[in-house]
Amino acid sequence: MKKDAYQNEIKAIKLLQDRTTEIASSHSSIGSDLDSIKEQLAALGAIEVSQFPEFSAKKDDYLRAMSSPFKLK
Repeated sequence: MKKDAYQNEIKAIKLLQDRTTEIASSHSSIGSDLDSIKEQLAALGAIEVSQFPEFSAKKDDYLRAMSSPFKLK
């Protein structure tokens, strides 16, 4: 009877180890997929937004508006 109890525990531990291995493999796959997506996005955004004159003008407007004092209602 004792041997059966240990066998069940050993089987449970083996199942947990197998599942842990599968999860680690999935995490690795997800990580490499994310890295690939980041590289693709970086290639798409090769032109920096800050290079556009519209961006610079809006940025200056926002900075001026934020630095000027105003009264709260």
